[in-house]
Amino acid sequence: MKKNYKIIISIFSFLFVFYFLIFRNIFTLMEVRENIEQKEIEIEKLRYEKKVNLNTLELKKKSLEEEEEKLENLISKDEKENFSNIASLFTKIFFPKARLIRFPFDIRGKKYIKYGKDFTTGVGCRIEAYNFNNGNLGIKAPQLIIGNNVQINDYVHLSCAESLIIEDNVLIASKVYISDLNHGNYSSLKNLEHSCPNEIVKDRKIFTKPVRISENVWLGENVTVLAGTTIGKNSIIGANAVVSKDVPENCIAVGNPIKIIKKYNFETKEWEKI
Repeated sequence: MKKNYKIIISIFSFLFVFYFLIFRNIFTLMEVRENIEQKEIEIEKLRYEKKVNLNTLELKKKSLEEEEEKLENLISKDEKENFSNIASLFTKIFFPKARLIRFPFDIRGKKYIKYGKDFTTGVGCRIEAYNFNNGNLGIKAPQLIIGNNVQINDYVHLSCAESLIIEDNVLIASKVYISDLNHGNYSSLKNLEHSCPNEIVKDRKIFTKPVRISENVWLGENVTVLAGTTIGKNSIIGANAVVSKDVPENCIAVGNPIKIIKKYNFETKEWEKI
């Protein structure tokens, strides 16, 4: 009898443990399922919000396009033609050798600037030549020379205090800056007067070095050409490059600092990597 009692207790103990584990797993599974359902609800909510945002953006885009179309319609074809005619008339009167000078156009130190035939500009261009010699006969007056068939596009800035020469058939993209001067000297050469960082920038001495853009050069968007550099003929300067050293002819150069990546081989008639 005592032995049967122990068997019964063992069976009940086993069943208790077994049911405890099962119910525990069931509750765990229920919690997991509840969490999954909650996550699914959150995902659906995010999907809905994303869809609403996309629809809102589409509506805003459509609204902006409609506004742009309305503004375009406000300017008639006749008005556009009149504006073009005014620019052409302005060019013929003030820049007779040029093909077309577009408004607005800012030119400073015109007596130091020479340009060739068929010169063309985009809007917002600024061309300036400053004489910093202050009556010092030992310093030459600046010369900014633009050759024949040169085209500069929107918001190009040319700044000259000594010599800036752009030869024939040069194409300059928008937002390009070319200058032959610096406010101060920051080179590592010891035989030159160095500028002190405590000195007010606009009061620092102007240092100049000639710049030459040779014939048939193409400068990409946002290029900067620094003082003392020469770009050889037929070369291409990639967008956003900073020309801080000379570039040989028939090359493609990119980057900041500038790096030559290709050169044209006239024998194979191919651009070859360097």
